[in-house]
Amino acid sequence: MKEMSKEEFYEKIRSVIRGEISTTKLVKELQTDSRTLNNKIQELSVYNPELYNEYVEKFPYKSKSRDDIDFEALAIEIVKENMTMKTVEEKYNVGERTVRRRIEDLKKENPYLYKIYKEVKENIKHSKKNSPELQSKIGDLVSRTVKVSELNEKRQKELEEIEAVFQNRCKYVSKKEAAKSMGMTTDRVYKLQNELYRIRIEKERVTFKAALNCTSSRITTSTGSNGKGKTKNKTPKQPGDE
Repeated sequence: MKEMSKEEFYEKIRSVIRGEISTTKLVKELQTDSRTLNNKIQELSVYNPELYNEYVEKFPYKSKSRDDIDFEALAIEIVKENMTMKTVEEKYNVGERTVRRRIEDLKKENPYLYKIYKEVKENIKHSKKNSPELQSKIGDLVSRTVKVSELNEKRQKELEEIEAVFQNRCKYVSKKEAAKSMGMTTDRVYKLQNELYRIRIEKERVTFKAALNCTSSRITTSTGSNGKGKTKNKTPKQPGDE
């Protein structure tokens, strides 16, 4: 890897966050490979946690496979609420390509819903209003909560099992031999470890943000409109009270 100071490397990562350069181009510029760059970025969590949090905020972990979301319920929510893909991505932390790919699966699983979804999206694309018949079908759809399981909980368990086996094997043989005994290369193991670390960091970030929102909500409800002290609870008047 090309030699540079920590500050210079930090500035390169800031450029990635600002969208001035992609990680692919940065790999070439630093004369390294993706795994080494990912490891260096991971090290930021120790040496520069603030910058690392910015990076994770900008590029949150997204699993390639999303079995933790009810995409049928999501399709219903999209057509009923007229949600954009950007809104879906922000709300459920799932990429647009994944949503489109999984909703395409509805073509076989639920052709009726799939047809409604495609008609709505086609009308939006051409700035057309939904027909009364289509609007009636949308109204008849029963909304349900889009269930999202714990953030990649299943995937995290799988990766933790792999890491545990690898660490145990490393007690007796070299890392290369340990990976080989698992039917992998060391590069593959390191890639899976990086994925596990990203899931853990993202999970901690989501939990932390939820705690902040909860705290903020308590502060708001306990403070009066003038910002001074708590609002006193008033006993509602009963019939006949003056």
